[in-house]
Amino acid sequence: MTTPADSSPPSGLAIASLVLGILSLVLGFLVVGIFPALVGVVLAAVALRQSRQSTMAAWGLATSAVGLVLSVAMLGLIAVTVWQKGLGTRRHRSRPEVSEIKMGLKPAERPLVLEELWSLEIPGATAVTAGDLDGNGRIEVLVAAAGRQGHRVSADGRLLGTHPLAGEAAFLELGRAGDGGARLAAYENWGKRVLVMNAAGERLWAHSTPSGVDGAHWGDLDGDGADELVVGLNGGGGLTALSPAGEPLWSDTQIGNVWNQAVVSLRGTQPARVFTTEAGGRVRVYESSGKLLRRFELDGEYCAPMSAARMDASGRIQVIGEVDDDTVAASDEQGQTVWRTPVSGSAGHWRQRRFVALDVDGDGTREWIFRQDKDHLVVASPDGIRRAELRLDGPVDEIAVLPMAGGDRLLTRQKDRLAAHGIPAPSAAR
Repeated sequence: MTTPADSSPPSGLAIASLVLGILSLVLGFLVVGIFPALVGVVLAAVALRQSRQSTMAAWGLATSAVGLVLSVAMLGLIAVTVWQKGLGTRRHRSRPEVSEIKMGLKPAERPLVLEELWSLEIPGATAVTAGDLDGNGRIEVLVAAAGRQGHRVSADGRLLGTHPLAGEAAFLELGRAGDGGARLAAYENWGKRVLVMNAAGERLWAHSTPSGVDGAHWGDLDGDGADELVVGLNGGGGLTALSPAGEPLWSDTQIGNVWNQAVVSLRGTQPARVFTTEAGGRVRVYESSGKLLRRFELDGEYCAPMSAARMDASGRIQVIGEVDDDTVAASDEQGQTVWRTPVSGSAGHWRQRRFVALDVDGDGTREWIFRQDKDHLVVASPDGIRRAELRLDGPVDEIAVLPMAGGDRLLTRQKDRLAAHGIPAPSAAR
């Protein structure tokens, strides 16, 4: 025998709560089930207080509660996964073998003195690179500026001319073409393509990307005299290597977000290497074929800003990066820390060119130049000796290498001001 309450039709609230409860179970695996679950719980509670069709309201409450628990569990799982991968975080990972390396660079017995050799104003300057642009053995500087303009500057600071560029260039990288000329890779901040131009600024090809570009760097992977291009992407884009003509060679999309990249060209019997930092803060090392050789934590810490270079004739490769936001560390390509030194907080954005390797005094061994602070640059040897310092009037927006016989020059860009620094010639010494 039933009572009038038992035989009454289910209320709209009870029906709605059950529908929302079922929906929350379906959407729970996508986390968004938390929203219908919360509403379903509230509607079921109200329906039960009204004592109408308590069975359906109870089912609505139960399904909504399970959907809520499922959504919260999935949200927690995602949070733990992101934390473990280190996306957007920096986590200390101390290791006994790196703790024995003393903090700080060793003083040089005979410090080098770098002087400003010339300067030039380039209105609207956005990026700078330098090298043999035309394959004629003459080193020149190319400055990209607003309005798709390219300004050529001689190695001694004279403006040679201006020509249009096929696209905007917030970042500009110079590579070698097989004919001895140059190839220019230009890209925007998190833009979705890399534009490749010749030295005259004419478009050769473009590589479109599914997600934003975090960096693009040239290097000769196969020793044929023409540089390949390695592109790193944010999000889940990973790392891609392209031929000199823009054809895909290999890629690694399993690593997700890629921070910085560096390419060390093949030289004689010394193999090429590709380095990158990824979302987990580790350095990855690849063969020229794309085979992953190893992963390591630079100085036992999270690293995003990174570079790598071959430092001398012996083929020694060194990796340098900023770790834990307040330290610059260098290691060999196996990940063994060689030296570390404090910097005054993060001295710039990881997107900027933070480190350059150049032979300041022409002795055949390259040094690293990096920011000690926003307006303070340090020159360090591969062995961790502080060879020189350079203090500028105001923050540095970009640094680059001006390769020169007898000693490379350092290019600095401070907004529209371009300057070259180096060891003055004996005739110019005071």
